[in-house]
Amino acid sequence: MRELTLEEQDKVVGGSLMADAAAEGAAVGTMVGAIARNTVRGAVTGGAWGAVGGAAFGAVYSVSSYIYDRAS
Repeated sequence: MRELTLEEQDKVVGGSLMADAAAEGAAVGTMVGAIARNTVRGAVTGGAWGAVGGAAFGAVYSVSSYIYDRAS
C-alpha cells in the first residue's frame, strides 16, 4: 500500500477551507459576543457574524489561491 499524494489527500480528506474558516469564525465570534455583551443573545449574534465572516474569508482565500496557482 502506498502513501497518498497531496492531490489525492485533498480529494479524500473532506471538509473545505470555507467550512473550516466558518467554524473557527463562529467559535471566536461566540466568545467575543459573550464577553462583549455578557448575554446569551450577544454570544449567538457574535457566533452568527463570526461564521459569516469566516465563510467569506475562506471563500475569498480559496478562490484567490486557485487563481494564483493557475497563474503561476
